This record gives sequence, C-alpha cells and structure tokens, in this order.
Amino acid sequence: MSDNASFCQGIIASGNRNFAEFYIYSAKDMSAEFHVPILYDFEFNGTTEDVAAVNAILESY
Repeated sequence: MSDNASFCQGIIASGNRNFAEFYIYSAKDMSAEFHVPILYDFEFNGTTEDVAAVNAILESY
C-alpha cells in the first residue's frame, strides 16, 4: 500500500467567506493532519489574479 499523503507539499483551498470561521475549514483540517502549509486560498472560483498566483505556486514545485 502506498503512502500518497507523503507526497503532499501543501494545500490550495477555495471557499466561501460567508461561512466565517468555517471558511476553508477542510483545508485547515487537512493542513493540520498532514503537517503541510496552506499555500494559498481564494473565494469561490477566484479571480484572474488568483489563477496567476496558483499557477506560480504550482510552477515553483
């Protein structure tokens, strides 16, 4: 059995800020569970700037 979680280097999350403390809740939970940082978060589908930021993060890995 492989340990795919060992390949995880960080988390990129989207969510709805209307949920206040529950915004990107699952991402925060996974970040803690797997001891990896949240690299970036954005609301809903994101903006053009969010897309560029995520692409830059992915290219750096």
